[in-house]
Amino acid sequence: MSLAQKRIFSNTRSFSSLATTCVLLLSLLFSQLIDESTITWQVVIALIALAIGIPHGALDHLVTLPRSSVIRMTLFIAIYVAIAIIAVWAILNWNIAGFIAVVAMSALHFGIGDAAFISEMDRSANQSASPRIAQFFYAASAGLIPVIIPLTNQMSTSALNEVNPALLNWHGGFAEELNNLVTIFFLLALAIQIFSKRYRDGLDLSILFLLATLTP
Repeated sequence: MSLAQKRIFSNTRSFSSLATTCVLLLSLLFSQLIDESTITWQVVIALIALAIGIPHGALDHLVTLPRSSVIRMTLFIAIYVAIAIIAVWAILNWNIAGFIAVVAMSALHFGIGDAAFISEMDRSANQSASPRIAQFFYAASAGLIPVIIPLTNQMSTSALNEVNPALLNWHGGFAEELNNLVTIFFLLALAIQIFSKRYRDGLDLSILFLLATLTP
């Protein structure tokens, strides 16, 4: 890869880590200064995250198939949209089963996407790839942390009740166990990253874990 591509990967990761850290600090600050029943600041932060995240998602096809033909690109986009439609349809028709399927799909998307990004960044910098076991635990943690932990705390319970009461017990009463399992996965992943001298990967996982556990 060219030097420009290497810089893009590096700058993108730095921006992502910085943005996540800022959101973490702002959330902790606002939660101390503003009454918990006031969710305006949470909505503002969520809108900012969406403003950044939606363009990122819209560029997925360009990253995945940068030089493909029009037909192949069209097919890829059609499948991408179809999966989103099927996910919504599944939740509407099978409530809990559909919701669990979407949760699992989201975790896979986040985990595999982050791990693939790091692999491409290593390749662009001509660095040795992370060990397979480190990649697996990084992907598992990066996928599970932002999906499972927010959906197993008390605040998500009240939010799900407002959206669809049928989803309240989606975890079958194992919310605490799921939360503990994800925490164990994170600790194992962090230890493996440190042992493999992948300190930056461990730092990113730690920031993500703190964001998921400490902020509302």
